[in-house]
Amino acid sequence: MENNMKNVLDYLSKFVFVFTIIFFFYGFMQFPDSPIRLCGENQYCGKQGQSHTVEDFERYKRYGTINIISFPISFFLLFINNRNKKVAE
Repeated sequence: MENNMKNVLDYLSKFVFVFTIIFFFYGFMQFPDSPIRLCGENQYCGKQGQSHTVEDFERYKRYGTINIISFPISFFLLFINNRNKKVAE
């Protein structure tokens, strides 16, 4: 049972890490002129001055929130997984 749990943790940590990296690079492609910010009344623009919609701004905020949450979780899972492997050796 313990070995099965280690396998689940191993696959879960790798899956979350791969998701985090893919999602991080997805943001580079979707928001090349980030950060998107308010630059007038109900107007949003990126650092290159391109205008964006409110929907773009909301998507950018969600992207940032998911990154802030997923990076620590993925590194924590990888740390726990590697620690368990060292203890087993």
